[in-house]
Amino acid sequence: MISTQNLAPTRLSNIQALRGGAALLVVLFHLYQMEFELGGATILPNFFSLGYVGVDLFFVISGFIMVYVTWDTRPALKTSAEFFFARASRIYPIYWLMASALLAIWTIYPSLLSAEHTVGSIIKSFLLWPDAQLPMLTVAWTLVHEMYFYLVFAIILFVPNKWRLAAILLWTGFVAFGNKLGLSGTSPELRLVFNALGLEFSLGAIAAWFFKARGGVAGSTALILGLIGWVAAYIYQLGYSGNAYPSFQDRVWLFGIPGAFITYGLAAIEMRGHVLPKWSETFGNWSYSLYLSHLLLLGVLGMIWQKVSRVGMIDNLIAVPLILAIAIVASWLIYKFTEKPLINGAKALRRKLFTPPLRPHPQEASSEE
Repeated sequence: MISTQNLAPTRLSNIQALRGGAALLVVLFHLYQMEFELGGATILPNFFSLGYVGVDLFFVISGFIMVYVTWDTRPALKTSAEFFFARASRIYPIYWLMASALLAIWTIYPSLLSAEHTVGSIIKSFLLWPDAQLPMLTVAWTLVHEMYFYLVFAIILFVPNKWRLAAILLWTGFVAFGNKLGLSGTSPELRLVFNALGLEFSLGAIAAWFFKARGGVAGSTALILGLIGWVAAYIYQLGYSGNAYPSFQDRVWLFGIPGAFITYGLAAIEMRGHVLPKWSETFGNWSYSLYLSHLLLLGVLGMIWQKVSRVGMIDNLIAVPLILAIAIVASWLIYKFTEKPLINGAKALRRKLFTPPLRPHPQEASSEE
């Protein structure tokens, strides 16, 4: 019998650094939008108009980590329950704090939100339940996907390890088939279930299975191919597609597949001693706080900038780097004084609820969006 405590022992520093890069892409995308809306001209290059594809990397990374941290766990209710508890307790507490802060500010500045919200939509926002409109904290739409995938994977953990790849492929086919039939447009719940972006979780999970089963062979080749594919997708999207916002289906092909190669490649080269600089991993630790807090910060700082902005680029040259620096410093402070204590508290509660617990995996201290 395979022990439930046989979780992979090594922290993937390169993947944590990649997560930090994905978060930074999303922040620069929103900063690019804000700069353009306030001044019409930007010092940030057009490259960042596609920064939203950092989300595609997040989804691939999440799928990868789910397989990585549960490799060799035996199928059991305890395994699934503890897995889901660990992920939910990682996502919700800091998110609830950010959403509560936004709700408080919204009562003073209702114009801060781009859409009207009812009591029902606010409750769904806090629960990360699929809704016809975006959550109050709009970036949390990705967390809705995350929680759904955690639920799916908790069910997959009931399957013996040797059949889990088949279960993931079966779920992938189910999502792809339903999406092809147009079932994603019938209700908020089914739009979530059959959303093409769910396939990016599958791509990451499949990449992790090959990484664990094959020992990370051809890591450098995979990384190079992934980077080439990612750059090619950027060039195509910026210069030839005529569409700044590709469909979710196109994003899977353009960025999900290269993202899976990049994720696999970075994990594989780390096995051979090629680790990215320590600061990049540290920045990755702050990525969830940065991801959750940056829109709120940009909204407040944007209102200040709007009051003092002048014609020309001088204020852009000052404001853009300053706002980015404030967002990064704020994410560090939020992580150190709020997120990290919440993580530790959730781990302590997990040890009380699940005895003996699955051995905590270092990667669980990282964010998954």
